[in-house]
Amino acid sequence: MTVAQLLYNHAFYILVTASVIPAFLWMQEFKEELKIKHIWQVIVYLVCLYGIGILSTYGVAALENVVLGEDWANRRGWSVFVTMPLFYLLVAKLTGRDRKAVSDILGIQVMLIYGFGRTACIFQGCCLGKYIPDTQYRWPLVIIEIVFLAVFIVMQGAKAYRRQFDGKSYPIFLIVYGIFRLFLELFRDIEILPSYYGLFAGCVVFILSGAVWLVILHKSERTVK
Repeated sequence: MTVAQLLYNHAFYILVTASVIPAFLWMQEFKEELKIKHIWQVIVYLVCLYGIGILSTYGVAALENVVLGEDWANRRGWSVFVTMPLFYLLVAKLTGRDRKAVSDILGIQVMLIYGFGRTACIFQGCCLGKYIPDTQYRWPLVIIEIVFLAVFIVMQGAKAYRRQFDGKSYPIFLIVYGIFRLFLELFRDIEILPSYYGLFAGCVVFILSGAVWLVILHKSERTVK
């Protein structure tokens, strides 16, 4: 089996596994803020994080098959945006870590892991865009989305690197990404997906989740003051 065939058949698993390296290095950069003293703590955390992501993905897939049906158009991959942050925010609360710092630092990690997984679509030829009018070329939606994710990760990552923690990086990402995907789906090839309903519903959930998160942060800041 050639490298090209391997990527085509198992691109998602290969790329998500590869994302462990930058995820590990990112946590190492913030050892003091995350109160990490030993490498084994990072390894345990990453095992839990990836494990929760995988379990949530297959859990939502099972829910789709039994309850939601095709209307949700494979929303299983988006479950990581909910389960991963809940995990690290819960850990922060239970261990007395700064939740704003944890949210900003590890929120970047979730975006990074998702970005690696999204890149698999390039090799597998899925999530195609519609044909550009009067041409034989499709809208490069996956490339556009990856560029968007990369820009957002760099911008928010630079903010975290400067230790400017306010806890808003991840909820802002949810809102901006939800709006971005809401627009992007208009150019998605409907023949590839069962329905637009699940796509738009997922985007709205992202936007609302981010908005609620920001409201909670704002109220907590006012309470502290």
